[in-house]
Amino acid sequence: MNNDRIFYEEKDRFLTIMVTSTITKTKMNLLFLWLMLWTLCGIVVFSQFFAAHSKEMKLMMVVWFAFWSYFEYKIGYAYLWRKTGREIIRIIDGKLFLKRDISGSGKEESYLVGNISKLKTIDFNSKQFTQTMNNSFWVIGGETVFFEYMGKTIGCGLQLSEPEAIVLFKKLKQGIKDSLKQS
Repeated sequence: MNNDRIFYEEKDRFLTIMVTSTITKTKMNLLFLWLMLWTLCGIVVFSQFFAAHSKEMKLMMVVWFAFWSYFEYKIGYAYLWRKTGREIIRIIDGKLFLKRDISGSGKEESYLVGNISKLKTIDFNSKQFTQTMNNSFWVIGGETVFFEYMGKTIGCGLQLSEPEAIVLFKKLKQGIKDSLKQS
C-alpha cells in the first residue's frame, strides 16, 4: 500500500521504502520567506562590519555572525530537505540501509538485520514539548519508528502521522522477518 508520503517496492530478495518530506505549499512558502529574510538580515549586518566601529562592536558582530551562520545553515538545510528530501530504507541480503537523501546526496548507514531488535513506534499520545517541536515544519526531526541496534536507538520515519508510522512499522517488521528467513 502506497500513500501520499510512503512508497515501497518489494521484489524477490529486497524491500525498498521511500518516505518523502513534503509539506503544504503555504508552509513551504513561509519557510522560503523565513530563509530569505534571515539571509537579508545577515547581509545588512555584515555590510556594517567594515564601517568604523570599536573593537568591542566588531567582536559583538563576530559573535552575532556565528549565531547567524548556524541558523542560516539550519534554515537552509530544512528548506532543501522539505523541497527535495526523502528517507530511503532498503533491506537487502540481511542488511538494512537507511539514508536521508537530499537531491541525491546523503550518508547511507547500514545495519545487520540479525542485530536489530525492539522495533517500535513513538507514543503518539504523549504531549511532550520536545515531541511537539520536533514535528514543526522548520525542523528536520521527529522520528516515529525506532529500533535498537547494538545498544543504540536508531530512528526513521520523520514526522509521520500515526497511521503512516504504523504502515512503516509493519513494512519494516515484515521486511526484517523475511530477510532473516532468507539468511
